[in-house]
Amino acid sequence: SITTKLPAAASITLLVEKNPNPFIARFNLGPGCSGFIATRIKMAQPSDIIVIVQSGEKLYSTRKFVEVIAGGCG
Repeated sequence: SITTKLPAAASITLLVEKNPNPFIARFNLGPGCSGFIATRIKMAQPSDIIVIVQSGEKLYSTRKFVEVIAGGCG
């Protein structure tokens, strides 16, 4: 799950650095929506997950390393 308190967040984009296709999803948020999304993704190997939030005319990003457990969820 991803939460942002940035004002007027217009979109949240998810990328997985080591995936063959790093782009996972983009969630467009309408006016008045809270800056929260929750989803599940599949990863084959440990990698950074990168989140990009568009607020107004600016982009903000952060990343977090996620371990992948063989035969399970990380």
